[in-house]
Amino acid sequence: MDEESTHRYPVQSGSDADAAVITGYKAARNRPLTRGQKLSNTALTAVRAPVEHGFAHLKNWCVLSKVRTDSA
Repeated sequence: MDEESTHRYPVQSGSDADAAVITGYKAARNRPLTRGQKLSNTALTAVRAPVEHGFAHLKNWCVLSKVRTDSA
């Protein structure tokens, strides 16, 4: 199994059958990240941060908790 395929998790649901969840690279004590892996993590973080901030704002406004707990 190559290293890149260990960081892609397929999502199988409806029309998004080709979508995948991409996670960052993780260093170990005896195996530091390469320059390319660090750049990849930086690019992934730049894309993920605004989305995470959006969810945080929705949670602070209690929008998501109301939607999740409403029975109607």
